[in-house]
Amino acid sequence: MPQTLDHVRIAQACTLSQADFDAFAALSGDHNPIHVDPGFAESTPFGATVSHGMLLFTRLRGLIAQHYPDQPLTHQTLMFPAPSYAEEALTLVLQPQGESPDGGLVLRTEVHKPDGRLGLQGQCVVGGQAPAADEPDMLAAIEADPAPGLNRFLSLAAGDTARLVRQFDVADVRAWNALAGQPARPGSCPNP
Repeated sequence: MPQTLDHVRIAQACTLSQADFDAFAALSGDHNPIHVDPGFAESTPFGATVSHGMLLFTRLRGLIAQHYPDQPLTHQTLMFPAPSYAEEALTLVLQPQGESPDGGLVLRTEVHKPDGRLGLQGQCVVGGQAPAADEPDMLAAIEADPAPGLNRFLSLAAGDTARLVRQFDVADVRAWNALAGQPARPGSCPNP
């Protein structure tokens, strides 16, 4: 089991900007206007742009990597009970919960908002054994799709399926590291 620092709660302040939302949209392909268009978002019940849920977890993943270096993330569950906004003072929290059945460390993961609500709550396991994949080789099962970009998804109907695959290069990994609050280590690409 990874070192648990005597089960000490780890907390770190975090403020995400609209530039962070835009950078995450560029990496993830999720350009939903609720994340990237302040004018559009202002007209919604949210009143402003909200963070991508996985951007919040990206910051938590960076905190996990800082405190549990070289430990793989083998499981994660996440919920996003309240929206997190650009320029909102957030607190990232990791709380060790004990050992998982497979020998890893269970961490409660949370993003606290200034009003006391949670922007993210979940649980992950570092160390231990990764679960068996549902599909033996997902990439081998994906057919080549000649349609460029996301346009092929515009004509989907109920019951249709589609897949989108993106290959990340070193610049993308560096951009992800920056969003995670992790400096890139020379000669390595971290395990996001």
